[in-house]
Amino acid sequence: MFLSGMNEIAIVMEAAKEYAMQTRAWVVLPLHSALSIEEQDRVFDVAPNGVRKCIISTNIAETSITIDGVRFVVDSGKVIVSQFLSHPFTH
Repeated sequence: MFLSGMNEIAIVMEAAKEYAMQTRAWVVLPLHSALSIEEQDRVFDVAPNGVRKCIISTNIAETSITIDGVRFVVDSGKVIVSQFLSHPFTH
């Protein structure tokens, strides 16, 4: 699941972890640059039999990594864009 930032990841992680604990059918993993290498590497681990991996990531990872076994991708369609305006808006 691709989201636009770490705040969005934290919000979705909370809901997904609650569902995962109830069903015991998911492993929920975050993926973003603030995680340690060890935490980031967990997304490449194979999930136990009968358990699905739910990876919640920033959209930067969308074009930079490939994870074996991914069957579904959800993209929020939102993106954070920084821009510089050389001329201020006038009304």
